Amino acid sequence: MRTVTLNIKNNSDYQFVLQLVKRLDIDITDIPEENEEETKTMGVLYKLIDSVKKNELFKEIKNPVQWQKKMRNEWQ
Repeated sequence: MRTVTLNIKNNSDYQFVLQLVKRLDIDITDIPEENEEETKTMGVLYKLIDSVKKNELFKEIKNPVQWQKKMRNEWQ
């Protein structure tokens, strides 16, 4: 058994290859086209990180070390 992967950009070529393979009585596993958004995951991630930086979630914290000690002391 051998596996062949084809990336066919043109829909008419895809239909032609599909018909040819079916005539040869070969099993076909059709993998749907990847979503372009999913391939740009790193870009989306960087935008998300940059938006968090702009919002300054912890702008009320003046001294991070002191704030952390205070948070720990609340648990004691």
